[in-house]
Amino acid sequence: MGSYLSVPAYFTSRDL
Repeated sequence: MGSYLSVPAYFTSRDL
């Protein structure tokens, strides 16, 4: 799980 501080990072964190 990544960080959800950013909008694009939010979707990326779900993939990670």
